[in-house]
Amino acid sequence: EAGALTEGHAHLDIGLHLEPRLVGVRYQAARSEALAGNWTDIERLLLAPVDAVSPFSYWADRFRLSLWRGNAAWMDDLDLASLTGLTEDERLLAVDVATLLREKKPALEMRARIDAMRTSPATGSRTKTLLSQLQAEGAGYLGDRERCVSCVLAAVDTGLFDSPWLERCPALACAVGGPELEGARATVKARADAVIAALRSERS
Repeated sequence: EAGALTEGHAHLDIGLHLEPRLVGVRYQAARSEALAGNWTDIERLLLAPVDAVSPFSYWADRFRLSLWRGNAAWMDDLDLASLTGLTEDERLLAVDVATLLREKKPALEMRARIDAMRTSPATGSRTKTLLSQLQAEGAGYLGDRERCVSCVLAAVDTGLFDSPWLERCPALACAVGGPELEGARATVKARADAVIAALRSERS
């Protein structure tokens, strides 16, 4: 997240080689491949059989990277009524995302649910940041530049330091080059550089 993609990817590859069942690592590797534009390798990582330990992560990343990819091809063979391992609330969220992907129109109930979670005092800052990122991606997928910018700025306000996401996420293409985000990009880059410096200082 902090920007050392090549170094981070190497560590992810080592982790997967040593223990292929580390599903969290597999999904992080898929996101890393997506930011690098390597979509062929993503299918090997993302479309493996459903993981019984982390089914929500499996489906969430599959749907999220479909937004990044810009199409619903990975949804074509899914029966949304019977996604395995999900709670009813998670399944409803999956249906909303699939509707957005397939029909390219806002899922207003999903937007309201995520807005409520993002503004709740009970939601931590890291979760608020992630929710704003997800909303930015959905808006970008739909070409809603104004909302995409607004959601990116909300993520920055709650501590975003994921510089590769901001600079490379395909779903943000409609917004990221605009003047409204120049200051935000500089802020995120400075945070990411500070994280990398701290990590490397601990190793030395």
